[in-house]
Amino acid sequence: MLPRTIAALGLLAGLGLAPLPAADAPKGEAREFVSKDGKYRTKFPGEPKSTETTAGGMTIHTTMLAPRSGEALTVVYFDLLVEIPAGQAKEMLKKFGAGIKGKVESEKDVSLGKDKLPGREVVYSLDKAVIRQLMVLDGKRVYQVLVGGPTRESVTSKEADAFVGSFEVTK
Repeated sequence: MLPRTIAALGLLAGLGLAPLPAADAPKGEAREFVSKDGKYRTKFPGEPKSTETTAGGMTIHTTMLAPRSGEALTVVYFDLLVEIPAGQAKEMLKKFGAGIKGKVESEKDVSLGKDKLPGREVVYSLDKAVIRQLMVLDGKRVYQVLVGGPTRESVTSKEADAFVGSFEVTK
């Protein structure tokens, strides 16, 4: 089942760049978005839209905002059927991220929050876009925080840093 799950995760790679109408340019401070069901919070510079889809037998929850044309800020989460043992977390996060077919510009292992949840942050260059992906594993739950844009600068900007940096897993 796990190989099928990993294959389904490859479908998630494009979620951060799905064509959406651009919202008005952000004005003022980013606003906190709390997902009680998703057990996370982050800050979006506008009002995001949430959707659910099914892939590989899993329900995938997506919350997205397109602050400008060609850019997207996205949080995706889903629950695996099995819990990944702590000793395999880093390797599994690497495999989950392999669904994005692009050139790896940078990558690093990270830990998130007071529980030091295992995570991985990668910047990928594709033909016409760049994706910054933070993946975090919390038991059976996998979170993806994605910033998509036309250039590396758009996914590593102060706004992108603030979005990715504001993400936290809650209980």
